[in-house]
Amino acid sequence: HTGDIGYIDENGLLFIKDRKKRVIIRPDGHNVFPSTIENVIRRHPAVKNCAVIKSKATESISGSWAKAVVVLKDEYLGQEDLVEEELKALCLENLPERDVAQFYSFVDSLPYTGSGKVDTLKLEQQEELAKEGIQIRVLDMHTIKPIDREAIVKAAKETKKIVTVEDHNIIGGLGSAVCEVLAEEYPTKVTRMGIH
Repeated sequence: HTGDIGYIDENGLLFIKDRKKRVIIRPDGHNVFPSTIENVIRRHPAVKNCAVIKSKATESISGSWAKAVVVLKDEYLGQEDLVEEELKALCLENLPERDVAQFYSFVDSLPYTGSGKVDTLKLEQQEELAKEGIQIRVLDMHTIKPIDREAIVKAAKETKKIVTVEDHNIIGGLGSAVCEVLAEEYPTKVTRMGIH
């Protein structure tokens, strides 16, 4: 089983609609497919990229709402309120009302997996931590050489603290490389974690 959800049309052609684990089940039990909303949002000329994630409903014991996380093209930065209203209208024109995103947020960039897909799980984790008053920024450093020095320094300036997490011993890995960059360019407290 691949975990994909799709359908076969009248001509016998298979169409993949979304991943089963990404389906958002609203508090009323209705299933919302994130890729359907993403496809509509990406049509807007201001949108560089987007991802639709689950945002747990606070008003009920189960279910989630759809939240669109949007990256704008540079020339539209500062126009978030206007673009949000246009995105809401665009979605309502092209989707049933219960299939649109209830919330929108705008970010500089989206996190990616090692295979180049948007890491929606990281976005959902950020969302949950934010509800607890913990603001984080996630950077995916898929290579150490060359390391993205600019992104590390920018994150340090914005957050004032860095936590690195890597899938092995911390000696000589990502944490060490980040410490080297920050020691030279912007001294910042760093906590290194290795997960075995």
